[in-house]
Amino acid sequence: MNGSLRNSKFVRTAVEIFRNTHVNFLITSCLILFFTYLTVLAAFGRNIIHPFTGDEPKVVNLTHPLAGVVDSNSLITSAFSIFFLLIISLCVGQLFDYMSLPPLFGCLLVGLLVKNITVLDEIFHVNPRWEWCIRTLALTVILVRCGIGLSWDYLKDAMVSNHQGVTLSLGFITAAIESGAIALAAVFIFGWSASMALICGFVLTAVSPAVTVPVMLDLQSQGLGTRKGIPTLVLASATLDNIFCITAFSAATTIVFSTEPLAEVIAVTAAQVIIGAIAGLFFGWLLWWFPISYIDNSSVCRTLLLATVPSAAVLGESLHYRSANIEESVKVGGNVLGFPSAGIIAATLICFVAGIRWKTDNDDKIVYEEKAFALLWKLFFMPLLFALIGMKLDFSTMTWTTVLTGCALIAIGAVFRFLSGIAFSCCSGFNMKEQLVIALALVPKATVQAALAPSITALAVGSYQLQHEAHMAVTACILTILLTAPLGQYILSKAAPVLLKNTRIVGIAKSTLDDMEFGGKGTNAMNGVTTTTVTTHIEEDAVTACILTILLTAPLGQYILSKAAPVLLKNTRIVGIVRHFSH
Repeated sequence: MNGSLRNSKFVRTAVEIFRNTHVNFLITSCLILFFTYLTVLAAFGRNIIHPFTGDEPKVVNLTHPLAGVVDSNSLITSAFSIFFLLIISLCVGQLFDYMSLPPLFGCLLVGLLVKNITVLDEIFHVNPRWEWCIRTLALTVILVRCGIGLSWDYLKDAMVSNHQGVTLSLGFITAAIESGAIALAAVFIFGWSASMALICGFVLTAVSPAVTVPVMLDLQSQGLGTRKGIPTLVLASATLDNIFCITAFSAATTIVFSTEPLAEVIAVTAAQVIIGAIAGLFFGWLLWWFPISYIDNSSVCRTLLLATVPSAAVLGESLHYRSANIEESVKVGGNVLGFPSAGIIAATLICFVAGIRWKTDNDDKIVYEEKAFALLWKLFFMPLLFALIGMKLDFSTMTWTTVLTGCALIAIGAVFRFLSGIAFSCCSGFNMKEQLVIALALVPKATVQAALAPSITALAVGSYQLQHEAHMAVTACILTILLTAPLGQYILSKAAPVLLKNTRIVGIAKSTLDDMEFGGKGTNAMNGVTTTTVTTHIEEDAVTACILTILLTAPLGQYILSKAAPVLLKNTRIVGIVRHFSH
């Protein structure tokens, strides 16, 4: 009894110490510095214990970006190339945004022009190590935005509600169907190896939030589709889709390109996934307490933690601790040769778990953190990522076979994704027009393809067949960005408001009927859900048309149907009797 009292007293004392603003800020600062240190070490390929020695880590995969030798001239050229690529891509992206086209499309065209204009190709050069760091950090930003964008309450409802269960189906099952269709087509129609076909399927499947988010936010601002939560449904499904595709891609590349026995690789991959999940849950829980919401500049501290902790987890696949006396290296984070699944899962769960508390412990929730990462993506990583992927496509090496194969795989995947989107949404109470909007929102691709596609080529070195298929897979990724991003956004932005134009009026009318029937003032007495009656959105002509429709069609329709139906169907009974006796 006395021992338990002492333990509870010790716990209360420890909690009080950690809640002290000065102590909490000090621990938070130490966490930020520590994970920044790990991120920088991983980015530059330095030893975790002796960072000044310049001793490069032992990299089993010689095609890994960290295996290259870097000279000073290359670094200077790379720095200026990245700077001018960023400036030009930003300007062109803003120009495309002004023309109501995706900015990423303009950034991609910049990369294509730089690569295929000889003069520019000779000037611009980006070191492979730096390119790898930019792509990996861009992937980290995508994961952070996915993690903090997920709502725990929404996911709980999705697990128990038949209506909202469509979120999980659209996020996971439709993605699996599309990737499977692409893989099967690549194997049985185009003769690819099963391993590369599966990898290509996962990377081509991921939906682009950069394309769908602006359209969904525009629909929300207009009040279109909000009664059934269509914008929220699409955004949540796209987030789950990205997490599924990135994790599946990482696991598939690990299994395919490893030289170890298959059973061992599968076992190690499963173990690392579990370790990544445990690490993500632990560090996400740790961020509940550091920083606490009432210290000064808590939003700044939280933003820095979201930038450093997931980056250390994802970039950690290149980080080693090497003992001076022990030849073997102990990996920190993911594995150098393709066990990045642990880092990806950990990064996503860290942001998701931390966001659960951060969305409830202060009035601002995580608005500032979301804005910071949205700005970081828009002004830095998005322009560079798509310019760099554009530089991977050399028109001089392209053939019509490669282009047609890529277009065919894109078309097959889009058809299966569109049809599966309609199939799953039709079972959840959405009408046909709403099903079309949901299915269309799952077709555009861009972001994940730009982040993951170049790594396929690096991993395929050593096999001519895999190199050829990897080249076609990367070409397909670039083509899917060129085709589905601008076309998908244009069709979605034009079709969605038309298809959902009556949703707002229906939602307002339902809210008004709830008030009239149950006597509430904006509250549905049946389920306690508060709804707002905004009659200013309804045009007077629309209200008049509804009233006239009721007055004309109800009595007139009933009268015509009661008189015409017996006459039109009078022979049905006789035909049925004759058929009965004829048997």
